[in-house]
Amino acid sequence: AVPAYTSVQLQANQMKVVSNAKQLVLATKMYASDHNSQLPPDLETLFTEGLLDDRRLLDFPRMTQTEGQGW
Repeated sequence: AVPAYTSVQLQANQMKVVSNAKQLVLATKMYASDHNSQLPPDLETLFTEGLLDDRRLLDFPRMTQTEGQGW
């Protein structure tokens, strides 16, 4: 049962990361459409502009024990 749980947990984390990335890309595209195709200078700008409001989007669940993972 433990290996199956680990596999399901890994898949759930992968889905969360993909979903968060999609939302970040969408917010970036919305920013660009409002600012003459310019990309935001940083992710914080997406929050200050009101395009994103949930900072949990920046969470990056650990997939392995590799250091340095994250946005």
